[in-house]
Amino acid sequence: MCSLPTCCSDPPKAREFWLAIPLNEGKTQPTISLEIYVTSQYNTLVTLEVPGAGFAATKKIKAYEVATFSTKNGTANFDWEIESSQVPDNKGIHIFADKPLSVYMLNGKDVTSDGYMGMPINSWGTDYIHCAYYDFNEYRPLGAGFVVVAAYDSTKVTIHLNGKGKGFARTKSGSNIGDTLVVILNQGQVFNVVGDATTINTFDLTGSVVQSDKPIGVISYHQRTLLPQNSQNGRDHLVEMLRPTSAWGKKHVTLEFIRDNKGDFFRIVACRDNTKWSLKYYDKLADTLLGQRSGVLNRGEFFEDYNNWAGKSAITGIRGVSVWESDKPTMVMQYQYSANWDRGDNFDPDMVLVTPVEQFMRSTLFQTPSNPAFINNWYNYIVEGDTTDTNNVKLKSFVIDGDSVYKSYPQLLLNQVPGTNYYWGFKFVSPGPHVVTSTSKFGGYVYGFGSFNGYSWPAGSATRSLDAIDTLPPVLTFDTECGDYNYLATELRRFSPTPDSGQYDIGIFDIRIIDSLSYNYTLKYITSPTIIPIPIVTEFKFDLKVIDKTRDAFAVVQVMDRAGNYVMDTLRYEVEHPRITESFIRFPDTRIGAIRQTKVSILNPSSTKKLVIKSITLLRKKEYRII
Repeated sequence: MCSLPTCCSDPPKAREFWLAIPLNEGKTQPTISLEIYVTSQYNTLVTLEVPGAGFAATKKIKAYEVATFSTKNGTANFDWEIESSQVPDNKGIHIFADKPLSVYMLNGKDVTSDGYMGMPINSWGTDYIHCAYYDFNEYRPLGAGFVVVAAYDSTKVTIHLNGKGKGFARTKSGSNIGDTLVVILNQGQVFNVVGDATTINTFDLTGSVVQSDKPIGVISYHQRTLLPQNSQNGRDHLVEMLRPTSAWGKKHVTLEFIRDNKGDFFRIVACRDNTKWSLKYYDKLADTLLGQRSGVLNRGEFFEDYNNWAGKSAITGIRGVSVWESDKPTMVMQYQYSANWDRGDNFDPDMVLVTPVEQFMRSTLFQTPSNPAFINNWYNYIVEGDTTDTNNVKLKSFVIDGDSVYKSYPQLLLNQVPGTNYYWGFKFVSPGPHVVTSTSKFGGYVYGFGSFNGYSWPAGSATRSLDAIDTLPPVLTFDTECGDYNYLATELRRFSPTPDSGQYDIGIFDIRIIDSLSYNYTLKYITSPTIIPIPIVTEFKFDLKVIDKTRDAFAVVQVMDRAGNYVMDTLRYEVEHPRITESFIRFPDTRIGAIRQTKVSILNPSSTKKLVIKSITLLRKKEYRII
């Protein structure tokens, strides 16, 4: 039988990733470790392969534990770093499992490290805008750029080079700002575009547009830099995997890195022409307005501030809690300054993609590095509250690793971001996986440092497309026979010709069984072996079959769309045992070869289900047989 479907909205999770490793500093830099951390809410088998290197490794992981692929145990290799420039390179890293995963990468070398959160391929898009920092020609040339990753054969990628410093420098392969590059990539290939690193604080490819005819991944990076570049100490690697512009938002709220209260460096990048934006930032404790900015940007343009060093602690950047708002989608990138920006001697630059509030979520599973080089790890978070609720029900539901945060950190209930219904906080976290849940939505990022080394990455993020308004879950229809179900999931609603004014289904994202609740059922995709993000999947057939029909079976199936809305259905199969009117049949003595008859009735106890009798046998077959 099937129950009534339930629906909700939650961030999608995924089973397949393609990553790439941009070059950190250089090949001669002493290494610490290259590590890829994989975790799941389920017991599963995860595989990492690099087809271009002929490498593959598989690890079993238990729910809420971490599988680490590392140069320390031979399951990762610094040869995977990308040195090529503007040519297809077979260095894509493929990670997959049969259960949803979260994946993080950390590239650690001596005094230069950073990492990123992997974006699953079913969250990829076809339009990106690059964001990193200026080329840095100091003790040696160190460039900034981006890597395109392909998951599908014959992917056509078109790159429009934008940025600052036209005429002063080029890309490493000689392309100029204003040029258009076109390349065809196959599955597992990457394409690296990086500056020639002949300048300081002059040439920057930020704002370059990367488009494709099939979904791609894009990773922005800097080999290594000071920030600002006229400071005197604290160089580090920068890297972050980007969201497609379809997943950008119009409001970002974030908290400064916990160091010396001298602020952080930010960039805001526009997706569309004539984007009006504003910034207000406040003292964390006094709630006073410290500064504000506003402006207008065209597509690919960016704003930055406090990009100059005047001595240790001489200048304060954008500090406290900041609120960025715009009338069109934007991307906000947050950076740590170099060590001598203030007294944060253990800190070095890194960059983290700020999660827009539209992509906040109600649960996440994130990791901090297991590498002992990063002994201090922090989780900065922003939680949606309700300023009209004196009981603070939303905030009190925020739980980290089983700890109700408001009990261990009562200040959370008072840390309102002025003029909003958002609240901020931070927590020191241990190495390894961490689970965060809430009935309210939240966002945040993780960061850490060791001796002249640091990293940062988002602590999870929804990845739904925000191009259209989709608030309704997929529609399920089915037929059934003897416990087996044949389903059709659809996303066909188009209530308005314009996405901004009505329900606009944006496609099926994921179909799965909730393993922890299900038994003796198997799920099989019928329409295709996988669900691809583009073209949009509006109809998809799948079956749920009882594995062993001599045993009861139960399943909860979840179907999610690309906006994070999902519908759940409950299936139950109960074995029906026929009733026999005579449970014990005794025949009198009978001559061998003679036939003796008696009547036995076999009854179907169900008035609605068909009972098929495939065979009848005798418990003892020596003297009698059924004819």
